[in-house]
Amino acid sequence: MIPRRSGNHHKGDAGHLVIFAGSRGKPGAAILACRAAVRAGVGLCTLGAAQEILDNLTPALGEVMGQAVPVNRDGYAAGAKAIDGLLEGKRAIAIGPGIPKGRGSLKFILEDMRRFDGTVVLDADALNLVAGHDREVRTARCRRIMRPHPG
Repeated sequence: MIPRRSGNHHKGDAGHLVIFAGSRGKPGAAILACRAAVRAGVGLCTLGAAQEILDNLTPALGEVMGQAVPVNRDGYAAGAKAIDGLLEGKRAIAIGPGIPKGRGSLKFILEDMRRFDGTVVLDADALNLVAGHDREVRTARCRRIMRPHPG
């Protein structure tokens, strides 16, 4: 099921994943998601989170890169246009583990799903936010993977 890598394979050949995870009180979710992605074999991984989260997690992230995403009391403050450069050339994004809750984060998720042509993995808090927005999720441009938790 997992393709064998050639002898001259390098990390750029194994894809670049952007993970939007972590928030005040839930930084561990970002660490776990990033470590899991690297361990599973993603070539490059970037964590998109509030600057304060990135500042606190840098020692724990190892080879994971960081990109600050503006956050306010409504969750993510940046629309999809603000992160287009971050998503350019990426194959997949994951959204959800410990993200800030709020209307801004919901808008952020739905805009990303409409604009991104790769795969979007929705997990944890992202699923809670998009619940009740079935039409928007179903008609999104991206391929979707949803990882609900038990219960």
